[in-house]
Amino acid sequence: MPVELNPANNQNGSFNWRTSYAIGGSPGTDDLPGLSDEAKEIKVPERFTLGQNYPNPVSDLTYIDYMIPDEAQVQLSVYNIVGQHVITLVNKRQLAGQYQVTWDGVDQNNNKVTDGVYIYRIAIRTRDESKVITRKMMILK
Repeated sequence: MPVELNPANNQNGSFNWRTSYAIGGSPGTDDLPGLSDEAKEIKVPERFTLGQNYPNPVSDLTYIDYMIPDEAQVQLSVYNIVGQHVITLVNKRQLAGQYQVTWDGVDQNNNKVTDGVYIYRIAIRTRDESKVITRKMMILK
């Protein structure tokens, strides 16, 4: 399964792939956790959500899912426990939908982060509202 829901069709390299949510895989199709094929096509989120990263604790890679019901400016960043910025994973305008980001535990300088508790924060801004959601994750290598 491609790492991005709609990759730029670069099928080479293991960094472009992740395990499928579907039993037996999903070659050639996008898949989302817990949704039937019909729901994937018509499901527009009703509210902003930020899922708990998984796996948690993190040893290598972790996945962060979020949903936005309207087109919005989205910024998803990771901070250490004392509030210092570690890395920004998303900073762009996105259409309504469900998204997943993979984080490999490196900071903005591509250095592996140390074990400990980290905060990830999503800030979403639409024409009509702004919302910020935070969650905790633990890194144990």
